[in-house]
Amino acid sequence: MAYSDIETPAIPSILHSDIIRLTEASQYALTNLIKANRAFFNNNNLIHDFIQKVHFYEHEADNLEEKLKRTIFQSGSIDSLAEKLQLRDIVH
Repeated sequence: MAYSDIETPAIPSILHSDIIRLTEASQYALTNLIKANRAFFNNNNLIHDFIQKVHFYEHEADNLEEKLKRTIFQSGSIDSLAEKLQLRDIVH
């Protein structure tokens, strides 16, 4: 069962674009990790390039995560601490 099926969080619109960017960065990191894994068995010369991309997208995701957490806790549009903590956990 998915996390959102249990708690059904409300994601404020101020977070939408950054959450989408965070999801994309995570997806790109994973895609390149899979490519690096395949290159390990097929073409060792490509591994370094894919790993560099993984590092790049992981760093991008880390920056977006920090930005989102700052927005969550500094935003006046999210009132309750419970909501802030739930959103922080989702972003993490």
